Amino acid sequence: MTLPQNRNKLELLALAAGGLFLCNPVVGFYDVLPDLFGYALLWLGLWRLSELSDDLRDAMRLFRNLIWVSVGQLAAQWIIHDFLPGFIKQMEGTLNEVNEYESPMLVLLASFAWAILTWYYLIPAVRRLFAGFGTLALCAEGSQIATLRRGRTACERMARVSVWFAILLPLLALLPELSILTTFDLMSDQPSVTFDWYRFINLFRIVCGIVAGVVGIVWFLLALRFYIKVMRDRPFLERIENKYEAEVLPRVKGALYRRASAAFVLITVGLLFAADIRIDGHPVLHPVLCVILLSVGLFAILRPTRGALLAVCGTGIPLIAVSHAHWVLLNAYLHDHRIEEALYTPRAYDKFFVIRCLEAAQAVLTACFFAVILLLLWRAIREMDRMTDGAVIGRDSRRYLTRLAVALGFSALMAGFGIANAIFQLDVKFLWWLTLGAFVGVLFATRSFMMNAKDELFSCAHEESMNKIEDKSAY
Repeated sequence: MTLPQNRNKLELLALAAGGLFLCNPVVGFYDVLPDLFGYALLWLGLWRLSELSDDLRDAMRLFRNLIWVSVGQLAAQWIIHDFLPGFIKQMEGTLNEVNEYESPMLVLLASFAWAILTWYYLIPAVRRLFAGFGTLALCAEGSQIATLRRGRTACERMARVSVWFAILLPLLALLPELSILTTFDLMSDQPSVTFDWYRFINLFRIVCGIVAGVVGIVWFLLALRFYIKVMRDRPFLERIENKYEAEVLPRVKGALYRRASAAFVLITVGLLFAADIRIDGHPVLHPVLCVILLSVGLFAILRPTRGALLAVCGTGIPLIAVSHAHWVLLNAYLHDHRIEEALYTPRAYDKFFVIRCLEAAQAVLTACFFAVILLLLWRAIREMDRMTDGAVIGRDSRRYLTRLAVALGFSALMAGFGIANAIFQLDVKFLWWLTLGAFVGVLFATRSFMMNAKDELFSCAHEESMNKIEDKSAY
C-alpha cells in the first residue's frame, strides 16, 4: 500500500486552494471570503503530509487553532454587523441611551484581538509549513525547491514572504479602526489631538483595503509559483512517496487514530452549529459553519471520490443558499417588525410567509445533508476497518448500524418538527422544543456512533505501540 502520486497532488492542491481564501483583505472587520475556508483546506491538506515531518505536524496543529480563531471572528462579525443593529432597532425607545460610537469601538476591539491571535498562530504556522517542505526537499537528491538561489532555498524565500504577509494583512485591517481613538480623545477634558480623524474612516478603509488586496495578490502569485515548482519537482514527490511508505504505513493504526480523533471533534462541533438557537428571534448560529466543519471532518477520514463529493456538494450547497437567504430575510424582517406582527399586519404576514417557507426548506435540506454525512461516515469507518484488518468493526457491525439508524431516525424527526414549527410557530410555541430535542438525539446518536470507532482505533493504536516497544526491547 503506497501513497499514490495523484493523492500527493490532491493534498498539495488543497494547500494551494487554502491560500486563495487567505489573500483577501478584511475591511471594517468584515471578511468577504472567510479565512475559515482557507485554514480548513490547509489543515485538511496537511493530514498525510504531517506524518512525514515534525514541522508539518506543528503547522497542522497551528492551522487547527486558526480554524477556531476564524470561527470566533465570524461570530464577532455577525454580532457587530448583523445582530447588534437589529437589536438596537428593536429596543429603540426602551434603552435610555445608545452611544453611536459603541459599534466602531467594538470593531476596533475585535480587530485588535483578531490581529493578535492571527500573528500569534499564523506567523509560526507558515514558518513551520515551509520548513517542513524544506526538510523533505533536502533529503531528495536533485530537488528544485532545495536548490540555493542568492543564499536561500525556495522554501526559505517563501517562508520569509509569508511571514510579512501574515504581519501586514491584520495590521492593515486594524490601522483604520484606530482613528476612533481620536474621537474619544476629543471628548475628554484635555484632548491631545485637534482633529477627529474618524470622519475619514471610509477613506482609510478603502486605502488600506486596496493595499491589503495588493499584498494578498502578490503573496498568492508567489505561493502559486512555489506550488507549480513543487508539482514539477519529481524528486521531491518521489521522496514523499518513499518516506510515507517506509515510515508511516508500518504505524498506520496510530495515524488513523489521531486523524479520526480530530475529525470526530470537527464533526461534533459542526453538528452543534446546526442547532436552531435564537436570541430575541435572531438566529445565533449560521448553518454554513455546520456544512464547512462537517465536510472537512468527513473528508479528513474519507477518500474524496467523485460520488462522495457530488453527494456532499449536492446537499450542502443548496443548504447554504437556503439558510443564508433565510438568515438575511429574517434579520431584515426583525429590523422592521416583531414576529407577533405577522398575526395582525398584512405586510408583516407576507414577509414572514416567505421566511417560513425558507425555514421549512432549510429543515428538509438539513436532514438530507445529515443523512449524507452519516452514510458517508459509515463508509469511512468501513474503510478504516479494512485498513486495520477488521479490527474496527469486526463481526459486530450491528452496533454501528443500530446507532446509524437511530441517528437517521432522529434526523427525520428533526425535519418533521422543523417543518411543523415553520408552519405553526405563530400559534404553537412548544414545537421549537421538539425540534431541539430531535437535534439533541441526532447529536448524541452520531457521537455514540463515532465513539465506538474511536475506542476500537485506540485499542489498535495501543496494541501497535506496545508491539513496537517490545520489538525495540528485543532488539
